[in-house]
Amino acid sequence: MDLHNADSAILKDIAARTADLPGITSAKNPLMTKVMDVYCKTAPILAFLCFACTIRIRKVIKSIDRAALICSCLLSPFFYAFCFYLLLCCDHELTTTGRPLRLMSGHNS
Repeated sequence: MDLHNADSAILKDIAARTADLPGITSAKNPLMTKVMDVYCKTAPILAFLCFACTIRIRKVIKSIDRAALICSCLLSPFFYAFCFYLLLCCDHELTTTGRPLRLMSGHNS
């Protein structure tokens, strides 16, 4: 099972099964960008499962800075809304998109 090979049957299968989902793709390497887009969509689910499995063994930090807590509570919904829109709601082509998305993709265009 070679996942680093662009001709991998597993990668082609993942891309074919998720072809109808909106995502970020690149004309330079459409297969790998589609698979990485699917990973970005499933990573929060896997993180939640890891969180749920380790909730009993986690240690809670008692010292909390109220200003940082209030700031994170007020600003995090905007960050998550931006990520939700960018990764889940619309199609983007990296070779024709704006500079911020190209910078986030590591100059894939």
